[in-house]
Amino acid sequence: MSVFHVLNRFLASIGGVLLVVYEFLRIYKSDINPIYDNLYMLDNPYVPFSSFMLLSLTYLFLNMFSFSKNSMSNNLRGFLGCFLVSYSFLFFINQVYICFEYNKINSPKLAVSIYLCVYMFLYLCSLCIESLRSFSKKKVIKEKQQAAIKIEV
Repeated sequence: MSVFHVLNRFLASIGGVLLVVYEFLRIYKSDINPIYDNLYMLDNPYVPFSSFMLLSLTYLFLNMFSFSKNSMSNNLRGFLGCFLVSYSFLFFINQVYICFEYNKINSPKLAVSIYLCVYMFLYLCSLCIESLRSFSKKKVIKEKQQAAIKIEV
């Protein structure tokens, strides 16, 4: 395994959980100090926050505890990855919209919003790569099993 594969798998596994923690911290800050605006990244009408949280935790659990040669866990990981790709794409588009709104009003939060947008893009790319890997491992295993066995007597 290369360093890039390890970093990609780490970002795909932990990325969603880090986004959930970040969002909880923002909600906590706005409850303590009402000066903060109530514009949250994961607060959109398209994807419920609870679904994203459950899928992220399930994906983290599967990446940590499943055996990589088990085709059922690879298929489930790829299937969950596809859902997370679509959810994270919607969150990324929402974050790009928030960046544009902050740019219009010249907000000091623009730099943090751009960093979050870059992180969301990297998370989206790593999820796409991991989902592709999860689905393609099944084909590689099947190709290895179809080899002919030569028996000489």
